[in-house]
Amino acid sequence: MVERERMRILFIQTVDSFLTLSHNLRKKMKVLKIVIAIVMVFSLLVWTLSPNPEDYGSGSYTSKQISYFLMKSMVTPLKMFKLDNAIYPSRKEGLKALVKNPNSNKYPNYTPIAYLEKVPLDAWQNPFIYIPYKTEKGNAFQLISFGADGKYGGEGEDADVVYPPIKKKKLGFFEWLFKK
Repeated sequence: MVERERMRILFIQTVDSFLTLSHNLRKKMKVLKIVIAIVMVFSLLVWTLSPNPEDYGSGSYTSKQISYFLMKSMVTPLKMFKLDNAIYPSRKEGLKALVKNPNSNKYPNYTPIAYLEKVPLDAWQNPFIYIPYKTEKGNAFQLISFGADGKYGGEGEDADVVYPPIKKKKLGFFEWLFKK
């Protein structure tokens, strides 16, 4: 009888320890489920906000960036030209005016050292398009690279790169609601 009582106590202890283990395991599983849910939400957020992965493989993303930075590197020489001569070079004179004085009578304050050693080409070895224009605030300019195909327009690798970027007007709620 003592043996039977001992077996019963051992059985109860085993069941009790299993239930305790099971309760702790359930708590841990609940925490694990919450952690997995947070990781999934964070991963989905990163995936949706990340840039297009197709741009990395083709090299077009880098080429567009290089062209844009080359354009930005020409902004300071153009501004220095305007500071010295009170106007930007004409469209006809173009960016070559930064390398050599196109007209010493028109630009008597042209620096003895050129603004640029040579006019850079875009990442696809095409010349940049230089467009000076007038605004309400004074003179301005735009630099354009026609992308990999060297033609106006296009998408992806062939898309145009423009400096300064063209700002699209944001529509107000009612303009958006009633737009045609």
